[in-house]
Amino acid sequence: MARVLLARGWRVQAMHRAPQSVAEKEDGLQWCVGDAMNQQDVISAAQGVALIVHAVNPPGYRNWDALVLPMLDNTIAAARLSGARILLPGTVHNFGPDVFPLIEEDAPQNPRTRKAAIRVEMEARMQASAATGVRTLIVRSGDFFGPNVGNSWFSQGLVKPGIPFLQTYANLTEARFFCRWIPASTGPVSLCDCLQSQRLPFHRRSAMALPAELAAVVLELMAAIRSRSWSWS
Repeated sequence: MARVLLARGWRVQAMHRAPQSVAEKEDGLQWCVGDAMNQQDVISAAQGVALIVHAVNPPGYRNWDALVLPMLDNTIAAARLSGARILLPGTVHNFGPDVFPLIEEDAPQNPRTRKAAIRVEMEARMQASAATGVRTLIVRSGDFFGPNVGNSWFSQGLVKPGIPFLQTYANLTEARFFCRWIPASTGPVSLCDCLQSQRLPFHRRSAMALPAELAAVVLELMAAIRSRSWSWS
């Protein structure tokens, strides 16, 4: 998303605890040191910006109960002071099977897991902040696939580029993988370009919805790989 924003003429400031470890040479980003758990860091980084992309996870994807909601609260506080819009990448984990086959923007959120319940609370806090004047946007999609994707089921659980691998897939015969091709996933930026009023959940259509077993077969044909089943439990 940062690359797309840059290409469309946005000035992008990126906050990281150790920017020297992630910054790429001439990447066009204006890096600053900061911690999403430190409200003053977030407020300082958000000064003069029009959009805050809240795309953070706890270190090592651990301690969700203690870290996820305070980080969002800091972003909301920064947006309230700066007048920026918050863009939150939403997930489909918020929903239970009661909303199938099509998940509408106003579908009830009945999560089945602990982390999904935290996600629901995140969106509730976004809703509450919107009611008090903070401009918010939640863009929900399924998984992502494509070049330079570091945090997706395809890149972490299915296809690991550059190394021989044993491809795995969820051992759920009725499961579907809802995926979107990254180079075509510019919808959130397009929305930020044109939206001037309040807008809360917005769902992006998936580019591909494959049964789990069919996804495994397709990948086998593409890469001549071996596969085995893997259970979520």
